Amino acid sequence: MPSPVYQSMVAAAGGAGDTITFTPPAGLVDNWILIGVLYGEPQAQGITPPAGFTSFARVENSAPGGPFAAELFWKRAASEGANWTWSWTGS
Repeated sequence: MPSPVYQSMVAAAGGAGDTITFTPPAGLVDNWILIGVLYGEPQAQGITPPAGFTSFARVENSAPGGPFAAELFWKRAASEGANWTWSWTGS
């Protein structure tokens, strides 16, 4: 099995609100492993990823300087559409 290779990334800033939309990276092909990371201040309690993304880690910090939360998701690319929309509920 070949070693994983970093291909590309996309980023977006949501500001205030409860959704954010990402456009898939240029040249995306089926079977790529996609990683999504959502970071929120204050802590986002419930994150709803696009179809097919699965959570595999979450970090929360409520110490001074916080609160914040970061959650990581993954998906194997399969005939991806035009964009992905993530949503969340507040703290």
